[in-house]
Amino acid sequence: MAEKYITPVFRGSFVYLNEPHAPPAAPGEKQKAHYSITIVLMKDNKEHMAFKKKMDAAVKDMLLDKFGDPKEKKFKWTNPIKDGDDEVVEQWENAYVIQAKTERQPGVVDRAKQPIIDPAELYAGAHYRASISFYGWKHPTGGIGISASLSNVMKVKDDDAFDGRTSAEDDFADVDYEDDID
Repeated sequence: MAEKYITPVFRGSFVYLNEPHAPPAAPGEKQKAHYSITIVLMKDNKEHMAFKKKMDAAVKDMLLDKFGDPKEKKFKWTNPIKDGDDEVVEQWENAYVIQAKTERQPGVVDRAKQPIIDPAELYAGAHYRASISFYGWKHPTGGIGISASLSNVMKVKDDDAFDGRTSAEDDFADVDYEDDID
């Protein structure tokens, strides 16, 4: 069984914890739907960078254990830890990201370790912790990779949603309904 890691608190991106989501597929291909969350590790956060360093070592150990030294065999491989500065998502600037996914719905709890039932409570921009592990895979057409498997998630606190959405209560807080009556 793969070693499990508990992340530091991070802001979640692309949060699909209530319903599985299939990413866009190349023409003629079909993507399998997964539950997932993208873990955003800020480069200016010491705790995040210590965790990233630990994850780099875990990925390297798994790569060597499963496939041998990539330099010796000259194969192309996919790393689950991406530099957010190389991606097109604004919230990933000055960060590293790890997409963790699973086919089974993960357990999701709040800080009091009570299950979160309301899907609206889980959104991109909130702060989370996650339990993850890594696994190696070979693609049928060539190439290998290491991916992050998602086990469970704890929502730690709310924050501004990455998509800029606000609640109806907030939008209409200053509207006096008496003004609408003739």
